[in-house]
Amino acid sequence: MKFIAFWEYSLEDIDKVTSKMQKWVQVLKKEPEKHVKYIFPPHILSTVNEKGNANGISIFEADDEEKLMDHILNHTPEMKVRIVPLLDAAKGMELHLKMKK
Repeated sequence: MKFIAFWEYSLEDIDKVTSKMQKWVQVLKKEPEKHVKYIFPPHILSTVNEKGNANGISIFEADDEEKLMDHILNHTPEMKVRIVPLLDAAKGMELHLKMKK
C-alpha cells in the first residue's frame, strides 16, 4: 500500500535530524527489503510552517505494519510524522459503482 508522510521538525534540531537521516539512508541501503520503499523520497518544502518549523513530505510503499512502525520510530522524537494512506481513485470509483448495484 502507498502512503504519504507529512513531517516537520524544529529548526533548533536540524543537526540532530541531519545526523539521524544520514544514518537512516545507510540503514535503507544495507537492508532495503526490511523497510519502506520510497516512491518520492523526502523533500523539504521551501517555507517554514506556521510554528516556524521545517516541514516536508515523502511518499512510500509498505506491505506490513512493522515497516510503518519502523519508519516512524526511526524518525522520532526529533521529527513529528503523520502518515496517510493513498488510495487509488479509479479502484474507489469501481467499488462505488459495484456497491450501488
